[in-house]
Amino acid sequence: MRLYFGILTLLFTAIITNGHALADDDIDEGIRPMAECPVPSPDGKSIAFVSDAGPGTNIWILLPDAGVARPLTNWANSVEGCPDWSPDGEKIIFSSNNGGQFDIWVTDVTGTTFSQLTEDSGSNTQPHYSPDGLQVVFLSNRTGKRELWLMQSDSSNQHLIGLSVLNINDPSWSPSGNEIAYVGCRLIGCSIYAVSPDGSAPRAITSSGPFNQWHLDWGPMGITFDSDVNGSLQIWSVSSDGFGRTRTITSPAGTGDFLPHWDRTTGGIFFTRSGETTDQPSSSIWFRDSAGNEEQLTRISGFFRNGDLNGDGITNCADLTIVKNAFGSKRGYSNYDSRADVNGDGVVNIYDLSAVSRNIPAGIKCN
Repeated sequence: MRLYFGILTLLFTAIITNGHALADDDIDEGIRPMAECPVPSPDGKSIAFVSDAGPGTNIWILLPDAGVARPLTNWANSVEGCPDWSPDGEKIIFSSNNGGQFDIWVTDVTGTTFSQLTEDSGSNTQPHYSPDGLQVVFLSNRTGKRELWLMQSDSSNQHLIGLSVLNINDPSWSPSGNEIAYVGCRLIGCSIYAVSPDGSAPRAITSSGPFNQWHLDWGPMGITFDSDVNGSLQIWSVSSDGFGRTRTITSPAGTGDFLPHWDRTTGGIFFTRSGETTDQPSSSIWFRDSAGNEEQLTRISGFFRNGDLNGDGITNCADLTIVKNAFGSKRGYSNYDSRADVNGDGVVNIYDLSAVSRNIPAGIKCN
């Protein structure tokens, strides 16, 4: 576990290239934050992802057009799992151990209102909205074995999908909502299966063998996933009937490419690529368009203490205004702004105000 001392905030200096944002920051030697699990919003204008660039492992939002990345959650002592957008783009669902165990949470896209959807003795993770937004599939081990579960999006009617002896991971809805694909693992490896939401008609999509297939995403273009079948993690795609598998990422850097997600507006793929050298982040978000061109979207290399809350590269009155507007608010209340909660303690107070004001250049006076 990494330990960071003092008030730490991530600096994103955004550079717009080819319609996407390249988030960059200053290097702090020895610290290699990660950026993983990229999931584009339904309209393709925002990207939710997970990063440990700050206290805890939190959900972040990258806004390519605005050139800004910001934390959606700011929970210092928890780990947040991969997010998913509601089909209307108004909510983001994710898992977190903020309450001591992993449960399913949902928030609005501003990060001001949070609701906990599961609460039991088990671990609940990997939630995904159905295409109509009415249901959520997730994993739970509340019966003693991790299985696929369903609930309504308001958390009601939580029930098990009767399944198999396989070890279950990575659920993803079909575009029609008629099936749920998932990764099933045996002793010899992991492959992809599908089942109806009522637990009927289970079927295999990919063949099994002494290799693994993980982190699938089912889109109109087929199913994308990562696999170590060639010795290192690479991104693959397969048609939903299991035929015509093609490799989509052929030259992974470092230990590989993983956690792919379709861009449903263009047919491209967002994915995570591990850093190859010690002067790079441990992982970064990349995009591969339908023509095969690759672009790195994040370069999170270190931390800074200069109070730049809006990520425009400077600390000024605009950053101080962010804190003042949220001053005295607590997490879960309407005027709470996670950017203003610099130390991630759940309340915007004098410590956060000081973290910004002391770094505003001399001679600048803010109202």
